[in-house]
Amino acid sequence: TGKIESMDAKQKLLLDLEILNRAETRAENLRKQLMDYTDKESSIRSRLEQIEYDIRPEVIERSAATIGSLRPEEVRENKRKSLESERSRLTEQLSQIQASRGNMQSSLQNADLLVDKLRIKLDKAIDEQLDDTSPKKP
Repeated sequence: TGKIESMDAKQKLLLDLEILNRAETRAENLRKQLMDYTDKESSIRSRLEQIEYDIRPEVIERSAATIGSLRPEEVRENKRKSLESERSRLTEQLSQIQASRGNMQSSLQNADLLVDKLRIKLDKAIDEQLDDTSPKKP
């Protein structure tokens, strides 16, 4: 029965180790996703800054001047509408990313807490297993 109990304890340790490994993998994947959200947010903010510059009347006027047209006011208006449309789309996308990033940060915190708890539990179980298998002094 001692050998069977020892095997059961070792199998439980292996199972706990596998659970810890999966929890660590999940936490790492959440970190990567969080970095992706941060990168996307940064690129959207950068593009929004560029749009804010491009939408100024003098910049639109300059860009319309490079396009030869008999109706420059239509070209300017179309350019302005296009930039405003892109700005509103990017602003909406940015708010969605920020909300998702907040949820992701919360999930990552929970995953990290779980990993810490599992490590403590596994360390304890390993210590107990080592104490049980250490040779007894007469």
